[in-house]
Amino acid sequence: MFFINLDNDYLLSSIKDSPNDIELNNIIFKIGVALMSWRNLEALKNNDNYNQIEETINRVNDLGPIIIPLMRQHSRIKVSPEITNIAA
Repeated sequence: MFFINLDNDYLLSSIKDSPNDIELNNIIFKIGVALMSWRNLEALKNNDNYNQIEETINRVNDLGPIIIPLMRQHSRIKVSPEITNIAA
């Protein structure tokens, strides 16, 4: 389970820049962060050093400036009324 910081400065800035796309920005950010975290965890799969794993996950927040633009450019994510949560 991933806990995603939706108070990320870059996410909030993106929401401020396009207030009509709040839900879309949240979803794109959640998916991007989950994928980046999952990839990093897979790379550390055989590592028993908890501090290194935690450090790696925390580094994903530093990717905030590129997650939303990257996901917007390379995805076809649409928001529908039926989707309220995303589980990763």
